[in-house]
Amino acid sequence: MEKPFAAYKGDLPYIFVCYAHEDSDAVFPEISWLHDQGVRIWYDEGISPGLEWTEALASAIQSSSTVLFFVTPHSVTSEHCRRELNFAQEEDHDVVAVHLSNTEVPPGLRLSLNNRQAILRHELSNDLYRQELMQVAQTAVVDPAESVPQASAVKPLSRWAGLALTKTRRVSHPRVWGSVGFLLVILAASSVLFADRLMLWWSYNAPEWLGPSVTQQIRFTETTDGVRIAYATSGQGPPLVLVVGWFTHLERGPIYDTPDIVNALSNEVLLVRYDGRGFGMSDRDVKDFSLDARVRDLEAVVEAVGAEKVAILSVSKGSEAAIPYAAANPEKVVSLIIAAGTLGVAAMGVTSAVPGDLERMLELFRSDWESPAVRSMLSGSVTAGSEARQQEITEFLLLAGSGDAHAGFIEASIVIDVSDDARQIIQPTLILAGQRDQMYPIEYTRRISALIPHAEVEILPDTSHLDTMRSPEAIRLVLDFLRQQNSE
Repeated sequence: MEKPFAAYKGDLPYIFVCYAHEDSDAVFPEISWLHDQGVRIWYDEGISPGLEWTEALASAIQSSSTVLFFVTPHSVTSEHCRRELNFAQEEDHDVVAVHLSNTEVPPGLRLSLNNRQAILRHELSNDLYRQELMQVAQTAVVDPAESVPQASAVKPLSRWAGLALTKTRRVSHPRVWGSVGFLLVILAASSVLFADRLMLWWSYNAPEWLGPSVTQQIRFTETTDGVRIAYATSGQGPPLVLVVGWFTHLERGPIYDTPDIVNALSNEVLLVRYDGRGFGMSDRDVKDFSLDARVRDLEAVVEAVGAEKVAILSVSKGSEAAIPYAAANPEKVVSLIIAAGTLGVAAMGVTSAVPGDLERMLELFRSDWESPAVRSMLSGSVTAGSEARQQEITEFLLLAGSGDAHAGFIEASIVIDVSDDARQIIQPTLILAGQRDQMYPIEYTRRISALIPHAEVEILPDTSHLDTMRSPEAIRLVLDFLRQQNSE
């Protein structure tokens, strides 16, 4: 088939297209549509005569912002595609897999793509497919001086204007106190119009200057199967139970529920957090990490709080326990928030069998948890953020639980599918998703929202999995949603 357009050549961000030449008839219309929307595209038409083919491809991948891999029976067996993908991953580039057909992906390739964003073209209507493809393009190639057309079916969350409301990390400034008088004048003048936003800003920044503004009280409760669970409460107001799911530690440095988040939420609610079985301050010598066991942990904490009704905020794999608990207790759970959530590994069509590579990793976790080999493996699996951020997460994984606990949790997670429970959710539900979440990409959100049709969906732009609940935008949405529910 004739090449439809000239490949991009320039210094602005662009998308590299990885495909099998046998699929040109199917792929070229897709990339032509993107090109017509103003998206910069590079594909192998861009290799000039006289250039060495391998070097030209490597250079094109290195200079790209995202690799778009079109998945078909031809491409998953193509050695050229495999080399391009391997090189892109070595360069730590984003890879988005577009499944043009229901293709069986070989185990090795599936393993390398399992934490990458995917778009299932064969399962989507044309409008939804174009929308998700355009979201990828926006993230990949938008330049500050340009704008790329935006799909309208799901609108990205608009950013706030103004000081500190758009930043996701607190930064100390040596001259902050020299400017405090001017700042107070600005705050006073703005407070009438922006009271809610200023309170959120203060919640995020006061700990930086004055120390923690809330104190948590740690207590213990016991599940029906005799496991002691540590839980913490802070603030006052309607109870909100935070369900993180995997590795946590109430005292030693949270990943999702940072002090900023605890402070911001505790100003308006009674925030309840807990360590799941096997992790943090809860009983560690446990063997049962099944979904039923994790629901028992949540059930015990809710009962210990003693409230007649609670709201639940689930983050990441916490949704696997929160969804069935909310479905089974509509009289107890008044509202549900799912942030960077999942229906479970099995719900994504992954086999319940443990792949050989994963089985060897779990054996290493159980036999040699403190070894440099495990530390290197954990660090290599954390692709988001700076080297310091990767090290932080690695250290927290080692601290939060034993190798047996991590292996048991992962192994039990493979068979989880809470799709049927999601269909039974009748409570008001808010779903938050990060546009750049590679762990649980946008199509995961689409599947959850399809099962809970009355759910509100908000997409956080330029946000990764770990940062979905680490931004003022997310906290604002959560608090606005809770206020609305509490006023009704």
